[in-house]
Amino acid sequence: MCRAATWTWSEAGFDDATLLSRKPRAGTGHIGEEMEHNGEGILEGLAAQAVRTGCDALQVEYKDGYEEVFAFRGALGVGIAHLPSSGPEAEALRRELCAMGRRKRAMMLEGQKYEARCHAFDSFGGTAYRLELRRKD
Repeated sequence: MCRAATWTWSEAGFDDATLLSRKPRAGTGHIGEEMEHNGEGILEGLAAQAVRTGCDALQVEYKDGYEEVFAFRGALGVGIAHLPSSGPEAEALRRELCAMGRRKRAMMLEGQKYEARCHAFDSFGGTAYRLELRRKD
């Protein structure tokens, strides 16, 4: 007999306050402006947001004219950004992901050293990206 595993967000390390504060945002310019003031690219800003919520991967997929950004911890994910595909933020994000290719990239996120590796894959006829984040001690 096969039994389906049931998980709750709290068992995966997310608390209610984290989930409620991390709702996807429509592209209002807020994310890009925030990254610009911090002197970091949009990819590093989203990766830092994922690390703050305890996640170890980002996934970017196109859906209905928007780039949906999800932060994953294992197999569980939560949406952290919702960017119009034709907007400057989404274009900058795709450009950074494409430039990475399969090469590793060092990032400083939340005061810790991380190694990021990106790979592209096909998702319903479009290109999606997955960024794996590994903490380096």
